[in-house]
Amino acid sequence: MRSQRIAGALVALIVILTFAWIVYATPMETFKGIPGQIELSELSEALPETARFLWGERLLNVVSQAFIVFSAVIGALALFRGEKVD
Repeated sequence: MRSQRIAGALVALIVILTFAWIVYATPMETFKGIPGQIELSELSEALPETARFLWGERLLNVVSQAFIVFSAVIGALALFRGEKVD
């Protein structure tokens, strides 16, 4: 039981440090907006530009959303896990 608490605290510390590093390393131009119009005439040209915008300009938002989804999945799995019978 104690080892599980230590492991949980270690994981929480790693997550907090990772988010702190992302916030520190990401330029705070969150409200800058889209850097120009994206022509959607051809999908093959629009997808790389959209991916570049998401990972280049909105890294903090995308990583935060991924963490929220991951946490929700882990929480749901914890709710449905079976109990050990002694």
